[in-house]
Amino acid sequence: SQSAMPASSGPPPRRTIFKRKDLLRQHLRRMHMPPADAAAASRKEPTPEWDERLRQLQADAETRRCALPTYMRCPVPDCKFKVRGPNAWDKRMEHVATHLERAAEGNGPRVQFGGDSDPTLTEWAEGDEVGVIRRNSGGEWELVNPLRG
Repeated sequence: SQSAMPASSGPPPRRTIFKRKDLLRQHLRRMHMPPADAAAASRKEPTPEWDERLRQLQADAETRRCALPTYMRCPVPDCKFKVRGPNAWDKRMEHVATHLERAAEGNGPRVQFGGDSDPTLTEWAEGDEVGVIRRNSGGEWELVNPLRG
């Protein structure tokens, strides 16, 4: 997910995209924290009202760009692992981690993510909702920055 500054009164803001929550929090504290709260924070005093306002600003600014896949298969050839459901992404990552550990020890095949050998990831990543990869004119996969349009 990504976060953008919430709208305020006056002219529309230039919506900055923060790709990580901690960067949004840092920006809000540095640029938008009320002076009294900033002074209290510098003295290591609690600022519960500001902390609550910060949580609310962060929640309001979050924009989910896409949903994680609900069906995933393992990208390792001949592995029959597949998972369905709302935690499919996390369960696949945990499963694939075991393959990566074995491969690093020289006890398993190399793991190749994406492309034709990883159809569930590729189909999700090239779909209209996500759109982070596409085939170029030469038929090769390339990354796309969907935030640039």
